[in-house]
Amino acid sequence: MAQKYLLSCSCGREIPVEVSQAGETVTCACGAAVEVPSMREIRALPPDDSEPPDPVVKRRSWHPVQGILFGFGALLMVVCGGFALLVHVARSNINRDEPAQLREQLASHVAELEKADIEQIYEGWKINKALPLRKERPFSFVVLREWYSALGWEMMLYLGGALIGAVLVVASLTIRPRASEPPPPPA
Repeated sequence: MAQKYLLSCSCGREIPVEVSQAGETVTCACGAAVEVPSMREIRALPPDDSEPPDPVVKRRSWHPVQGILFGFGALLMVVCGGFALLVHVARSNINRDEPAQLREQLASHVAELEKADIEQIYEGWKINKALPLRKERPFSFVVLREWYSALGWEMMLYLGGALIGAVLVVASLTIRPRASEPPPPPA
């Protein structure tokens, strides 16, 4: 910032001027036009000490809310991202294909049923009807397909949490604390 000097007006007021204004005409608060002297003559004028020195560059400090947002967001992003990665690895190791052996067994049963006459089918039905009902376990590939689908939803949930964490981190870095207003001057 350029040094300012005080130029006197005929009304008694002093006008702050810079060396770069040498030879120009400035207007006083009283309305009078005052000619600024040459550079050499300006330096002979008294310096303007009322102006504060160069402002000190203030280092940006964290507001506690920013720190909490950043910490929580980073933790959420790391934990959810880690779980999403683990679920992805587990999900990629699941074999969802129907086993060929099961397809062959099913095809042989269908072939037997097609060859059987109506009396044989009726006898088989009576035998099966006499057996007690029991809960059958589903085929393993069906269970694995359901598990694969459930892990997909779980992975999406974790990725959503990681995304929310990333948004919190970015928000904490972009939020600026409000500047406090200076206290009013004493009356």
